[in-house]
Amino acid sequence: MAVKVEKQLKALFNSLFFDVQVRRRLQTLQLYKVAQEFAKKDHSDFDSFVFIIMSLGQDNDISGVDGRKASLEHVMTEYTSTNCPTLQGKPKLFFVQRFTILKPPKVRDGSTKAQCFTDKGIERQSVSPSANIGGNNCPEEADFLLTCVTSAIDAAKPIQEAAALWFIQVRFLVNGLFAVNCHIAQHAE
Repeated sequence: MAVKVEKQLKALFNSLFFDVQVRRRLQTLQLYKVAQEFAKKDHSDFDSFVFIIMSLGQDNDISGVDGRKASLEHVMTEYTSTNCPTLQGKPKLFFVQRFTILKPPKVRDGSTKAQCFTDKGIERQSVSPSANIGGNNCPEEADFLLTCVTSAIDAAKPIQEAAALWFIQVRFLVNGLFAVNCHIAQHAE
């Protein structure tokens, strides 16, 4: 399924000097434990953090392999400066690829039907509703980037094609972010 895309993503982030670690086929509780595990690590020697999730899901949900829904907000909350101080002020990039299985349309009398899927709007609310505004006017989640893509797939066909297209989107986004970062760094000198 996504083994080829996993290898491509791993190669991409290795080429950008990331310490890449992969966890596969996680149940919902395991996903939360992995988020906690990485949030507890010392990220002092790193400049940014990337968390990638590939999952089946409906609407704005993600699911573990056990089929239970997982809260992306809950995962992201682990990386606020309160919970993960060594990532404070550093970019935290979250890439989520959801695959939604198409249901075959019921067709009568020879007519055809098409199905269209769109993401429902993701509510624009704080990851941490009680963001510390005290001496810092910047909310804890201001350095978060969340990118979600939902691909409708046919249950009878492999998802490799949709996953490959997603890899291309991630690659362009990451390259663009690093180009912007280099541009800002040059003007700061």
